[in-house]
Amino acid sequence: MYVIALAELAIAEWIAGYELAQIFTIWEEAAEKLLSIKNKNDSWKALYMVFGHCSGFFAHLADRGKAPETTPGDEPYSVPTRRMFFSYNRESSKLYDSAKDILLPAQLAMFASGAKLDIQAVAWALRSIESTRKMKQLQVLPVFGFILIPHLLNTDQYANALDLALEASAILRASYMHQQQGGGKTLPLGPDVLNIDSTLGVQPNESWRQVEFDSLSVGILPAVLRINTVALLDRKAAAAFAIEFQVACRKIAASASNPSLWQDMAQLFGQIYIDRVPGSELVKRGNQYENQTLMTVAYFGACIQDDISHTTSCKIQLSVTPYVQTIMPRSAYRQIAAPFILEYWKTAFAQARFEFSTPSIVEQELKVACQVSTDKQPQAILRVVSNGLGIHPSTQQRDWLLG
Repeated sequence: MYVIALAELAIAEWIAGYELAQIFTIWEEAAEKLLSIKNKNDSWKALYMVFGHCSGFFAHLADRGKAPETTPGDEPYSVPTRRMFFSYNRESSKLYDSAKDILLPAQLAMFASGAKLDIQAVAWALRSIESTRKMKQLQVLPVFGFILIPHLLNTDQYANALDLALEASAILRASYMHQQQGGGKTLPLGPDVLNIDSTLGVQPNESWRQVEFDSLSVGILPAVLRINTVALLDRKAAAAFAIEFQVACRKIAASASNPSLWQDMAQLFGQIYIDRVPGSELVKRGNQYENQTLMTVAYFGACIQDDISHTTSCKIQLSVTPYVQTIMPRSAYRQIAAPFILEYWKTAFAQARFEFSTPSIVEQELKVACQVSTDKQPQAILRVVSNGLGIHPSTQQRDWLLG
């Protein structure tokens, strides 16, 4: 009954308009109680099914900002209502499948991350990712991976973050190929349902080459933004982290389908953080890339070099940050990209306030922008500094700034 009481309280608070972070705290306690019950009888299975349904609803709502419309089976997704835990169908126990047990921790991790409770999200991801690997329920691993990669980067575990980015990218690419080959809209959960090696084939090949490119937005781009943030305060530390990253890239290159990509990244990180080549040279190098993500890495590297003015840096950030927001996982954008934009412009304004027109107004507006939700903070900050520097954004950039 305690699980039911907590679940009903959470739903009541959601209906009353409480913040998702507060609702998660209640929901998490209910989940812990539910999972701790040792007698997995039919009554427990029926309760687990309705709890999982509601967890999926809240996870989608927190992650996407809107309620789910349909279930994976394309049926209408019923909205949680008051007293539903007192009147759910006990026959639903027949639908219980232990192979899907991993979904509940994934939903809780997504719910916490979407509610910006990063400590709780990381806790659920850490306690579940190894179980996912051992049980060979690989389809769920990217959920945990996308939450853990920002955590690994923010704790300066660059090689581990890059390995996880590749692992998650391989699973997503294999899942996509499975669907394209007629495997259905969604993969059934279960051990070895998705075999990465047989689906992607033996390296080197084009499928694995695409996996490596996919990992750029998940691992390499967040890494350059994280090391950029470090470099604003401690260039020696940034250089040391870049060396660690170079070692990881060269190790991957030894068996990669596209070794030149990883060799190129190792060289680029050395130029940005160790050799500190002029930013103008990094911009030129970025312009030579056909891949927009590689270009973006070089552009962001240019922003922290001494020869790049604040005006030029603002123009660079206006040109690439909207793209970053579309390709980077939301948790990484919020925890890695937004902090770089914030720290860069706080530092820039403190060091050169009189480069900005009416610096007293810019200072006040920047303080307000820094308090905006991290999802929208880069737009708010770049809107203030572009006005202060007399920059006229393009129509597309202006639409993004005002979005």
